[in-house]
Amino acid sequence: MPHVYVSNALSGDIHVMQWADTGRLTLTSTCVVGAGPGPICISPMTERMYVAKRGEPNSLVCLQLDRTHGQLNLLYEMPLTARMCNLRIDRTGRFLLAVSYHSHSLTVCPLTPAQPAASDHTVMSTLRHPHAAVFSPDNRFVLVPCLGDDGVMVFGFDESRGQLTLHTQWQARAGSGPRHLCFHPEGQWLYLLNELDATLDVLAWDAAQGTLQHMQTLNTLPAGFTGKPWAADIHVSADGQFVYTCDRSSSTLAVFKADAQRGALTWLAHVPTELQPRSFALDVDGRHVLVAGQKSNHLGVFERDAQTGLLTLTQRLATGEEPGWVTCLA
Repeated sequence: MPHVYVSNALSGDIHVMQWADTGRLTLTSTCVVGAGPGPICISPMTERMYVAKRGEPNSLVCLQLDRTHGQLNLLYEMPLTARMCNLRIDRTGRFLLAVSYHSHSLTVCPLTPAQPAASDHTVMSTLRHPHAAVFSPDNRFVLVPCLGDDGVMVFGFDESRGQLTLHTQWQARAGSGPRHLCFHPEGQWLYLLNELDATLDVLAWDAAQGTLQHMQTLNTLPAGFTGKPWAADIHVSADGQFVYTCDRSSSTLAVFKADAQRGALTWLAHVPTELQPRSFALDVDGRHVLVAGQKSNHLGVFERDAQTGLLTLTQRLATGEEPGWVTCLA
């Protein structure tokens, strides 16, 4: 059965959950990793999970993942140069990118069967408040939304050596604060969520040239909301028909319908969620959306209608303290 993992920053653990035959999610085990676990990244090639611990010291924890039972076992822990907010692994499984918002840096970490040497890390520190790193579908480029630069940096990526070379930059609106992005499954478009004004940009992606072109901008906040925008996370359904975003100030998910021919979006609904949803995920079969409430210490389980994209809350499940990241495994 598929498994769900939630990292809990204050309780210092990762909760392992599994779908029961009843269709409900249940807690099956807890893996204690120490203070400050944040972003999670899973390598399906090696069945390892990598977790960035954010504290003193900052470190990368490598866990062996039991696909059958979902259990996690510590393999090693190694120092990182900074507090990381996002982890990504390239399609070869040989390199991990660690993004540091606070230290304005992007670190390339070679992944080896045994513990790699920290001295092998390559650190780039020419960015202003980067918040994520996403590989292009062909693995030739890495796209990095930078809140401080109000833009998306596009790096050429050499997958044989793990080397990054600045290729181009797409400039967003001043004060928008690019945070997270994701590609449409077709690879022709991508969706960029901006933290500071909670807008969503639809961009056309030229895979041959590695360039972006603006198509559309939408508001992700519910009508009548007057608080400070604080957008957090974004995901696209596997069939490419729907895009979901979350905002921490309004504690809502926004649902958008994607045009199959142009990638353009149409707003469908806003859904109340757990308090301060920093992270959410679609499960592997697309039947559920799982929302971690950073201030409620609960995971909201929403059933997803595959035809309409709309969500219905079906379960609330207690997590550890301050859940900040949720991810799923088949």
